[in-house]
Amino acid sequence: MPAQQWLMEFYDQAAEVIAPIESRLRAEMDRALGPDWCQRWFEGLPHYVNVPGEVNISEITEDIFSSFRPLAEQKNLSFTMSAPAKKLYACIDTDAFNKILTNLLSNAVKYAKTKVELHLLPLFNGTNTFSIEVKNDGYLIPMEMKEKIFEPFFRLKETEKQKGTGIGLALSLSLTELHKGALSLKEPENNMNVFSVSIPLRQDT
Repeated sequence: MPAQQWLMEFYDQAAEVIAPIESRLRAEMDRALGPDWCQRWFEGLPHYVNVPGEVNISEITEDIFSSFRPLAEQKNLSFTMSAPAKKLYACIDTDAFNKILTNLLSNAVKYAKTKVELHLLPLFNGTNTFSIEVKNDGYLIPMEMKEKIFEPFFRLKETEKQKGTGIGLALSLSLTELHKGALSLKEPENNMNVFSVSIPLRQDT
């Protein structure tokens, strides 16, 4: 079984255990620790990233994308990636970047109806960040929810029947911000949700 498929099945099994007690557990935590305990927990994550040096973003992105292909094929999804011919390099924490992109692709494959797209965008002269867009044609997330969906444990009512824990986007946002980058939901394109992540090419201290 491919590693990414095993990981997603593990998350699904964990979600089945958590789901029946999630609301009660959150209510108890709110009473015991205050309503902002979850936000404080995320703020308590390490405030640094481990950046050993310049790495091949094009290669890492393609490897992560390819690891989801078996699962996408299992769901009969169109699964495509585009990237510039010229390889892109940046100074990032590869483990954190892996988590960011894995969460975005995991959600895209999980909620897509027929297709998922990943676009590693080309760099332009003077650009000091690289950007990736992950698209899927699942339920279109209302733009008024574009910030709410990044809150820990938040799940849309329209997709709550899908298994999940509701922390993937929140974690991805935190890891992106540790890179001094940005993660957001853009306006839909061709009836597809568009998640955009932009990260500086260098992590200046």
